[in-house]
Amino acid sequence: MVPAPLQPQPDDVFDHYPRKIQFRWDPVSISGAKYRLEMDAFGARVANKWAEEVNQTFAVYNNLTTHTFEHNFVGAQRGRWRVGAIVNGRKCSWPPWSYFRFTI
Repeated sequence: MVPAPLQPQPDDVFDHYPRKIQFRWDPVSISGAKYRLEMDAFGARVANKWAEEVNQTFAVYNNLTTHTFEHNFVGAQRGRWRVGAIVNGRKCSWPPWSYFRFTI
């Protein structure tokens, strides 16, 4: 029950401003499933660290009912994201992170 990330692809590099990014994934094949999306920006919470490295989160969006999500990313830096399913109110395990980067 892991949604497959489609966009951005692993290691995508973006050079547009504003840094609006659309996350897109394949849905799981369970009727009524919802999604949660977690995003992280390198150094956004503590310099030179991912939020998870200091037991924090950067941004988590729960109970999404679509297969896309738009976000204005912070800074010209590395980012990462992952999307997990919520089935019958139960949060499934997170999949591995997928990384991307903004250059401007």
